[in-house]
Amino acid sequence: MSESNPWDYHPDLQREAIIAVAGLIAQGRSDALIRHDETIGDDGWTLGCKAFQYARFQILKAAETEGFAWLSIMDSSKQFIFKIGEVPV
Repeated sequence: MSESNPWDYHPDLQREAIIAVAGLIAQGRSDALIRHDETIGDDGWTLGCKAFQYARFQILKAAETEGFAWLSIMDSSKQFIFKIGEVPV
């Protein structure tokens, strides 16, 4: 079985873009973990909600910066859909 890469499916899914988005998501999750505090009632659910929101925030913020011209937002609601080039994620 041969190995497939995302850019084999669509040319906009370049390695650098995928790594950059992964970094934004990882930063959001890290920020959520830093702020997680079980002594005030945080649990797995609140951690998951914060991780989603903080990652969403990182992507929204990046989409407004010059270095992320390939990143755009389709739906900024809690459904949250962004695009890498022309590919919805």
